[in-house]
Amino acid sequence: FSMNSLPLEPAEPAISAIHDAPGFFNFTLGAIVRRMREIADSGNALSFSRMITLMAEASAQTDFATTIARRYRYALIDEFQDTDEIQWSIFKTLFLEKRLSHHSILIVVGDPKQAIYKFRGADVFVYLRARSELLALGAQTDELTQNYRSVPEIMNHLNAFFSQPACERVWQRAQIEFTPARTGDKVKSTNDDCSGVEVWHAPEYDAENTKIFCQQAARRIGAIKAQHTDWTVAVIAYKHKTLATMADALRDAGVEYAYYGEKPDVRR
Repeated sequence: FSMNSLPLEPAEPAISAIHDAPGFFNFTLGAIVRRMREIADSGNALSFSRMITLMAEASAQTDFATTIARRYRYALIDEFQDTDEIQWSIFKTLFLEKRLSHHSILIVVGDPKQAIYKFRGADVFVYLRARSELLALGAQTDELTQNYRSVPEIMNHLNAFFSQPACERVWQRAQIEFTPARTGDKVKSTNDDCSGVEVWHAPEYDAENTKIFCQQAARRIGAIKAQHTDWTVAVIAYKHKTLATMADALRDAGVEYAYYGEKPDVRR
């Protein structure tokens, strides 16, 4: 809906050229996008995504881009790992094209491990490619490895988790380098033991493996509760559906639980 005149990839085919499912998909998508644009234009509506694409289209016009580049000499983009192709094209045009930006300075800050907005079009691989483009142009780099928010126990826990072989394979596939973080000298230790990191890994993310994982986790939680009767255990999942599966596994394992809005009796 937000793409406006920027091309769909792959391009929308003519109806006479459709001979397979991907072609039909692209044709249908194009028709839906055109109709949504008509509805938005008739109601004088402008989405946040549309603002971005209009800016990208305007930036392709030399006069407009020159005016903006002269007005804004500096740009600092935080959370840059959640950028997308269109957003990057705007900043690349305004701050990296020599004809516009010979006095401009662009600063980007990002951490690919924190990329969480794929659902709205963000693409961590755009960030990785942009980083390579900036380095090729002679950009200076710095790693922010000093953490002043978290106690050493949490940092040790996370560093141990992200260094697990299963996680290392993820970094390698994505061509992301994991750099362990250090706790700043002003953060005091809690002296809590956070060393018990357990990582279970399944080769495929599917319904059957999710069910098996939840059954194993429920048994493990039952064992932990037996050893530490005063502990409260939290279960966090990527999808709501997984939590429903987990609730079934806890019920089968005889572990009392509260789900979402339910109020648990923590005394039990």
